[in-house]
Amino acid sequence: MKNGKQNQLLKYIPLFLFIFTLLPGCFLVDNPYQPSPTPGSPADPSPTPYVSPNAIDFTLADLDGNQYSLSEFRGKPVLVAFFGFLCSHCRNEMPRIQNLYMKYKESQNLIVLGVGVSSSIGQLRDFQSQYGLTFPILDDYNRDVYHRFFGSGIPALLLINKSGEVAYSYNQSELSETEIENLLNSYIF
Repeated sequence: MKNGKQNQLLKYIPLFLFIFTLLPGCFLVDNPYQPSPTPGSPADPSPTPYVSPNAIDFTLADLDGNQYSLSEFRGKPVLVAFFGFLCSHCRNEMPRIQNLYMKYKESQNLIVLGVGVSSSIGQLRDFQSQYGLTFPILDDYNRDVYHRFFGSGIPALLLINKSGEVAYSYNQSELSETEIENLLNSYIF
């Protein structure tokens, strides 16, 4: 009986060898279907900004219910500014963005889209009025569009080049007007 059990176990040795030696090696081979690290990602610490291979699009409604799609602005540089009604840094940064919009909307065809996150339509109207914002304010109350680009933190900026690709994104802290202007000149003008 003892010899019969040993024979049964011996026939499984090739299976054990395959599982414990050959199979793990299959996972070490590069997967051609897995995307390569993008510039600026943790796997690629190069300082160059990420530029998507394809244009990115989203559609949001403004405060009057009119639909705006990012794709309708292809051929123009676009600054998308995510902000919240209660965010003090946003309250500092949005007037700076308004100044740059007024400065560059004609000469560079700059489009600015303000995207309000976690704020009611009433709060967004108050914010727009209080700071005299003349560019479209879009509603992203649930942060659906925001979370396509960022994990957390506002204010946040996306710079979209004329091809509709994300040329630069930023959400680490509020920026001065000069810093925002330098980013516009470096990445989308």
